[in-house]
Amino acid sequence: MPHNCDFGFVHIDVCLLPTQHVGDGKFCKRYLYVAIERWLRSAHSAIRKDMTARRAVAFLKEASAVLAFRITDLLTHYDRCFITGAFREACAALGVQHRMTTACMPQTYDAAEKFMRPFEQHVLGIPIDSHLDLERMFSDYNQAYNARPQGALEGKSPDQVVRARLAGDSKPTQPSRTPINSGVRAKAVIAAKKRQYPTTT
Repeated sequence: MPHNCDFGFVHIDVCLLPTQHVGDGKFCKRYLYVAIERWLRSAHSAIRKDMTARRAVAFLKEASAVLAFRITDLLTHYDRCFITGAFREACAALGVQHRMTTACMPQTYDAAEKFMRPFEQHVLGIPIDSHLDLERMFSDYNQAYNARPQGALEGKSPDQVVRARLAGDSKPTQPSRTPINSGVRAKAVIAAKKRQYPTTT
């Protein structure tokens, strides 16, 4: 990660999750929305029922509120949910400069797919009872991802890098939030595999 780079450049991707059996002959079809900061690797994700402009706008507002830094630039694929007037208006209202890739040049680097790959390998094979269980497992996974050391961050976790950058940054940012205990986050995926959800109190 370049030491002199500004942060706030976020990639948003959407991908269809593998269909999950949720019991009683029912199957769960859901979409994964992921927002990842380009340099800090800090991620926010959500599972939604469909891939529409309304969902995309809602997720952008949610990511803007949840991420500990202000989103200044946004890169998305040229998907229908991102090319509507409603999405452009939402970006303008948040002061976000939105740009899009083309299908032949996916320069968001498949952020959602890379973010989801460990979850597919370790968690998606677990039988689940409801859509809520899937959402809770993914929430645990997102917390563990942000707490996991990454080679691209010189062995630090996204949470550690974000806190360090915010502590030394004089630019206006969104109010910082009390971080969840990193030990809880590191155990989140294991807990999800055992279908035991840790508390953060």
